[in-house]
Amino acid sequence: MAQVVRAGGSVRVVYMTSGDAFRVAVERAKRRVSVKAADFIAFGKLRQQESLGALRELGLRADAASFLGYPDRGLMPLWLRNWAPDQRFRSRYTRASASPYDRGHASCRGYCGANVMTDVLAAMDDFRPTDILVTHPSDDHQDHVATSAFVTRALQVASARGSAWAGRCALGYYLVHRAEWPTPRSSDPEANQRPPVALCGLDTDWMSRQLTPLDVERKRRALERYASQTAMMPAFMTAFVRSTEVLGGLTEFPVQPLAGVVSTEAPSDVAWSAIPMAIRDPANDSILRSFQGEADIADAQVCRDEDRLFLRVRTRAPISPRCSISVFIRYFGDDADGSAGGSLNLTCGPRGQVDPPNIMVQTEGRCATLAVPLRDVGYSRRLAITVSASAAAMPVDSTGVRFLRL
Repeated sequence: MAQVVRAGGSVRVVYMTSGDAFRVAVERAKRRVSVKAADFIAFGKLRQQESLGALRELGLRADAASFLGYPDRGLMPLWLRNWAPDQRFRSRYTRASASPYDRGHASCRGYCGANVMTDVLAAMDDFRPTDILVTHPSDDHQDHVATSAFVTRALQVASARGSAWAGRCALGYYLVHRAEWPTPRSSDPEANQRPPVALCGLDTDWMSRQLTPLDVERKRRALERYASQTAMMPAFMTAFVRSTEVLGGLTEFPVQPLAGVVSTEAPSDVAWSAIPMAIRDPANDSILRSFQGEADIADAQVCRDEDRLFLRVRTRAPISPRCSISVFIRYFGDDADGSAGGSLNLTCGPRGQVDPPNIMVQTEGRCATLAVPLRDVGYSRRLAITVSASAAAMPVDSTGVRFLRL
């Protein structure tokens, strides 16, 4: 951002939430354990002021910021469940179902996925960016995963509507939270920032952007403006002060039609061997996943025939009877319309039970194969999927949201 401003360009920063659900930080700020909804809202206002201070350090004015005011720790429910205006989400922290802040497009609107899409699209159309940077879908923070999904989908819609800027706009991704990244957890401004080893060689094309010593110093000062955050996790925050920035690129996966599969069959191992990976997920990249290999997702393949969508999920270790695998599919109608066509949540339970029951599932060794009738996803041409796995009812791994084109 500082480099763009220095080169004479313009920057707009859109804040999806105001970080108002960080309970421990709120308790610290208020110096008491018992905190109320008003305390979380006050903390959100403090986070907004800290953000404006950080932008000033990078050479941006206050009018470069837009605060949408959506619920901290609530964006993923808006993507998964609370999409329609009549399914509004209520924050368990602020007790609000619409933005309680004076700033933001969402001040008079309810918390739902449809409104997020409207606000993100409005911000894009107003600014007409050449480049958009958003959190990576493999970030461990669910708000960051959902933000990635909303922004990626909004850019698809803008492009389908024929917006000239959208057709030329480049979409890039950055990481905030991922296992033990960044390492080492210490201040070393002269060192390079590198992507997590576990995420290298998968589905993201990583690149580094060199920072000048002035950029590094500005970044350090900007991070110091987030006093409420540096007080809670100083080593984590200062570890981002490096001589390079790490950015990644992702592409939408084209789902291949599979010839020679009749309606009563799933693809054979030979057929799957010709299908590229739609999702590559880091394996054995956390303490929990290292001990729960049967729920540590390694990759997923997707193909289709005339009637069904086939999804094959592989785990690092053989799937045990106590393992559950879930697939959430959000499917879309007309791209230019911008609305969500609907969603489908599939679960293969620990004892082989399937929900919904009309979904065919085969589990063998490390592989779980699901066959979904295309009518159940509205015969849509574009889908967004998330694969997750748990062991003994304990969540272990999730792929984040990936987009597919049929």
